[in-house]
Amino acid sequence: MSSATAYKYLEPRPESGAKRLFVKGRKFPADMLYGQVVGEDALTPEELAESWGLPLEAVLEAVEYSEASLDLIHRERAEELERLREFERKFPSPKPSDSLIDS
Repeated sequence: MSSATAYKYLEPRPESGAKRLFVKGRKFPADMLYGQVVGEDALTPEELAESWGLPLEAVLEAVEYSEASLDLIHRERAEELERLREFERKFPSPKPSDSLIDS
């Protein structure tokens, strides 16, 4: 599916800062569904649709979109990971003092 395709179950979320599409009425990107139907422990699209309470057509649309948009998805995920790493460098997690551990 091209970027000019009109999707029934997917939509952009400009406020998220992401260019990839999200599932309409849900707070997650389409590629999250895709990630659950590929790999060793993958669900079938039918199982995934049932577990999320989505129409099967929505899952299939998300999978098709994600397969056609893997470059964008990988790039955005890498950017998100780098932002998280930068945040952790600027604001490291406090470590408990030894005295609390030995108490």
